[in-house]
Amino acid sequence: MGIPVGAVAQETEELPVTLKADSYQFDRQARIITARGHVILSVRDVTVRADTLVADLQTGLVTAEGSVQLEVAGQSVAAEMLTFNLSTRVGTLFNARTEYHSPLILGSVRLRAEELQGDLARFVTIRNGFTTTCEEPEPVAYATADELQVYPNDKIVGHHVSLWIAGHRLFTVPYFIISLRERRGGNFSPVIGYGDTEGWFVKTSWSYFVNENHYGFVHADWYERLGVGAGIEHLYRSAGGEGSVLVYGLANRQTGGTDLHDFLNHLQRLGDVTLRTFVDYQDLSSSTGSPTTNLFATLDLSTQTQQSSTYLFSTLFESSASPVSTLNSQFAHLQNFGPRLGAEVFLNYDQIGDPTGVDQELLPRITLRYFGDGVAATLVTDTRWDLDGTHSTADDKYILERLPELNVTVSPFRIGETPLYAQAVVGLAQFRETTPGPTGGVLDAGRVDAQVTVSGFTALAGGSVGMRTFARQSWYTTGDARVFYGGRLEYARSIGAGVDTGFGYTAQTTIGVSPFIFDQIAGTLSLADGQITYHTQDLLLRATGFYDFQSGLFGDVIGQVIYLPRPDLSVGLAGSYNPNVGQLDRVEAALDLQVSKEWRFEYSGAWDSFTQSVITNRLSLTRTFCECLAMSVTYLGARQEIWLEAWLTAVPWGRGKIGLGAQGTLLFEQPWWLLPQR
Repeated sequence: MGIPVGAVAQETEELPVTLKADSYQFDRQARIITARGHVILSVRDVTVRADTLVADLQTGLVTAEGSVQLEVAGQSVAAEMLTFNLSTRVGTLFNARTEYHSPLILGSVRLRAEELQGDLARFVTIRNGFTTTCEEPEPVAYATADELQVYPNDKIVGHHVSLWIAGHRLFTVPYFIISLRERRGGNFSPVIGYGDTEGWFVKTSWSYFVNENHYGFVHADWYERLGVGAGIEHLYRSAGGEGSVLVYGLANRQTGGTDLHDFLNHLQRLGDVTLRTFVDYQDLSSSTGSPTTNLFATLDLSTQTQQSSTYLFSTLFESSASPVSTLNSQFAHLQNFGPRLGAEVFLNYDQIGDPTGVDQELLPRITLRYFGDGVAATLVTDTRWDLDGTHSTADDKYILERLPELNVTVSPFRIGETPLYAQAVVGLAQFRETTPGPTGGVLDAGRVDAQVTVSGFTALAGGSVGMRTFARQSWYTTGDARVFYGGRLEYARSIGAGVDTGFGYTAQTTIGVSPFIFDQIAGTLSLADGQITYHTQDLLLRATGFYDFQSGLFGDVIGQVIYLPRPDLSVGLAGSYNPNVGQLDRVEAALDLQVSKEWRFEYSGAWDSFTQSVITNRLSLTRTFCECLAMSVTYLGARQEIWLEAWLTAVPWGRGKIGLGAQGTLLFEQPWWLLPQR
């Protein structure tokens, strides 16, 4: 008979079960719990709520009915009836309801299913499913499927999927795959469009699914100017590895031959080592000439520990039509010897082949870093080794070598009791600079460098003053010397309610020259700038300008207005005025008005003094249905195009478009998640 209880904790060696119910029975010999009334059964991170529940603690099998709710690892599903195995975490829910949240979706996705089966964290099969991002019970847009197989954070495989708008079925596809990790998937319907290269085209893609580890897409395309193309992309996953293979052929109408395009993209994990490889191979034939082959391949090998990381990255390009082939390999090893000392080793290998020969060179770089109390030091050796021993046109390029370079940086310190802070950097280096050309050559010389920076803020006359000044002295073993100094001074002050002002002056100049090209510094600079801002809760007015003392000319005065009288209305204006000629250069305007929950109006445009014309960048009118489905008509003035767009408000970046171009050409775009990927 039932025993009324408020809360009962039933612990077993097999399953640590916690039970709360209005009444329950426990058969100790069979180890079966029968509970009724506000039942809550918890095992680790699994909680089952129901009106009635039966739990077999020996097998871990739980059956529940009436207001069922299953919570597993933060995911909650409601149902009318449930069978669930507490040991395997696999269950079946009947007439299930749940909501799914994703960073790719605004709001939530509502899901209903006649039957939901699997492990919520690893794999779920949904039969006779219904999903929508709209408010129920009568959503304006939704999708149905005979069966959905959901692999969390991987992919969704659908069987007999239909899309419905306002109670009308738009179309049904027998098979559909959506990748949750990348932009890859079959398209619901053929993609029809027009391009300058392809002319009119029709692209189609169908999905196939062998099992969780083997599936793919079959592509068939027609291009008005290029011809007919077909291909297959297969995605696979094996022990420690995964990737994709794409084979695509095009009967090229322009060349009279066949173009074959093959891709291989593979990722392999071998313990702590990760290997990535990518191969792009083309075989292009022609009825009038010899075939052409192109090969591009990459190899990325990496491993990492708590104290070090190592990687090798290589690229190879070869073409039968090009006289140049290239191979580049980069090896890097980063090592920490403790909290204060670290080292980096970089080896860059380049091989370039052309009709004049093969150029092989190795560019090694070794770096030591030390971080002490109040000081940091870096020692870098960076050089070039010519491995082929011959001269080719590939050798004629600019090269800078550091043999070596030592920099010591003193951490910022306060200057006495003032609000100013100083920092010093001292460098000692031997450089070898190779410059190509008839006036070039090799310069091998040393440099001693010292720089001091002083910066800080202080209050002055009701405002604040900020300063940063620097001085850098360089000596060269060639006998040259150079001084580079300058800085910036800023003053900001509030002069009334909502009124702020700011003024600044920037200057720099050099005395002397450097014998190295890489060490050149821009010349004299002398600029004054000012800004005044007025702001309230819903209004911002700002004007900025500057004066160049070297040229004796004012720069454009920029004015900005941002007006936000209410959440559904924003107005922006900006203009530039040239005081040297006394006229406006440009005026820009933007308006965003939410007329009601259903209607929204947007405009952005500009007037340009050079063309003496107004350009409408964007003019858009949007209608939202049931706060779920939106449609808009947009005019893009710069491209002279008109677009009709439709999208779910939960996925505003997934828009389907049809447009009319400047020459009367039809334009098509589908949401990226519907487009076939090549």
